[in-house]
Amino acid sequence: AQEMILRGRGEIIDVCAVQGGQSRPGIAPCTASKGAMKMSTRGMAIGWGPGINVNGLGPGGFKTKRNAKLAADPQFSQRPAGRTPSWRWGDVEDPGGAAGFLASEASPFVTG
Repeated sequence: AQEMILRGRGEIIDVCAVQGGQSRPGIAPCTASKGAMKMSTRGMAIGWGPGINVNGLGPGGFKTKRNAKLAADPQFSQRPAGRTPSWRWGDVEDPGGAAGFLASEASPFVTG
């Protein structure tokens, strides 16, 4: 970020996660850290703009090796999949398009 500030331009993309604004039992540390990331992203966007775009992606539940057992459990999977407009778990490749847009010349006005 220091080099971007000196240059007067740059893009920062944080992965904040949807848990930064909601929670469920047993994940308080995750909720706290993702909430802090979300607010830090907003603060950097306001403090470092214009020229440095700081954005955060807040994806929902993704199928990963770490949560494979949860994703395979139909009873558990109803909840995260049912809270997304696409009615499914995310694939790790899914945020790539949004990240590419935010990092490109196509998004000079998108920040915060």
